[in-house]
Amino acid sequence: MSGRILIIDTVATNRIVMKVKLLSAQYDVVACATQDEAKASFIEHRPDLIVINLADHVEDHHAFCRALKNCPETSDISIVGTGIADTARARFAALDAGADDILPSPINDTLLHARIRSLLRKRHTPAELWMREGTQRALGFEEVVAGFERPPRITLLTANPVLSTGLTARLNRINSLGVTVLGIDEVLRTTAISQNPDLFVIDSTTMRNPREDLFRLVADLRSRDQTRHISQLVSLSSDAVETAAMALDLGADDVIPTSIASDELGVRCVALARRKRQQEQLRTT
Repeated sequence: MSGRILIIDTVATNRIVMKVKLLSAQYDVVACATQDEAKASFIEHRPDLIVINLADHVEDHHAFCRALKNCPETSDISIVGTGIADTARARFAALDAGADDILPSPINDTLLHARIRSLLRKRHTPAELWMREGTQRALGFEEVVAGFERPPRITLLTANPVLSTGLTARLNRINSLGVTVLGIDEVLRTTAISQNPDLFVIDSTTMRNPREDLFRLVADLRSRDQTRHISQLVSLSSDAVETAAMALDLGADDVIPTSIASDELGVRCVALARRKRQQEQLRTT
């Protein structure tokens, strides 16, 4: 998959190692040491994705990420944060600043490449939506009015609702609309989906064969007309790195460990639901 990636890291060794990894996957890679260098490279090398070391103490990279996401011209650029400690507080701070994903050290190469492939697949949606709305305004059509952002509609998919009681309770706490719980076999029946959910949360830890059952479910949901556009968030054990990477490649939008903090879970659910609604708006326009 082609894509232009910008690396921002003050440590030369880190930049070299990351650049070699990404060049091996045939990406167009530019490495910078500072934010000023990165901004200058935007003119000639506008990136599709940025890999940034958020542990840098010289510059405030959290503010840099926030500024990128708040600017319409750069908000569609995906951001992967690295270098942070694998703690709930650090992970939430990175996501809250605008990072689309975070890879604490040490970085697993398989998961790194899977995350990048997933983000590059998805990044075209807000960019194309912005372009089409800009064209409508230029032609004199009425602008699309942004409505009130409702809470995400979440459906939890599980092979055993009893084993998913804890996850169900956590999702209910972050979603005032409540969470619909469906069996994995039920969701594949057209009549089982009573509403149009924004997000499927898939509890793979309840599956008899987590790898095969999960891969089949993710692929099936992506292939069916009624479910193909619904975002997918997969919950799995923290040591299932290869499974996480394959789930992303098969079409899952995000993967999380079962130990994820509730704040981070909420941020990820809201972001995925928002992206799904953006896609709906794009198809409407």
